[in-house]
Amino acid sequence: MLGWFVRALCRPLAPRVALERADAIVVLGAPVGPGGAIGAALEERVRAGVALWQRGLGQWLIVSGGAALAGLMPEAPAMAARARELGVPADAVWVEDQSRSTRENAERSAALLRARGLGSAIVVTQPYHLRRAIAFFTRQGISAQPYFMADSCIFEGGATSARSLRWVVREYLLLLHYRLRGEL
Repeated sequence: MLGWFVRALCRPLAPRVALERADAIVVLGAPVGPGGAIGAALEERVRAGVALWQRGLGQWLIVSGGAALAGLMPEAPAMAARARELGVPADAVWVEDQSRSTRENAERSAALLRARGLGSAIVVTQPYHLRRAIAFFTRQGISAQPYFMADSCIFEGGATSARSLRWVVREYLLLLHYRLRGEL
């Protein structure tokens, strides 16, 4: 039952659009485990980004994520390795491994795009995170499209739903915080 509640709370946070081809697909990071192990949420993001790239919806796959917390490994190298394992050639993967937040994901990924004269992206993350991520990319002048994962792991039952509920509530608080500060 909690899974349905999480899904309902995510609805306003997860814009859905018919995807059009973009210059790049940007996969946002999430913390990695010991030794750079990719958890379920990050695996889901990388797989979704790779699937979009394989469908031809973007020429480049940008994996974006540094070490969000002190002592953790940067996320992007692990993401890039996984994308290559899933069939994306190394020369199609751009690694942005300095960002520590969603805002920095957008700033640094946008800089990579602009440096090559590009300006559009499909942004891949869990549904609850889409609205804020798209807002940050748009503020950077990027024409950003959200990719909605209808079968995301955040909608599973049990303990996962309790954790997902915390993430969704946190997201609402972050949106309020950034809006009150005039940053979104």
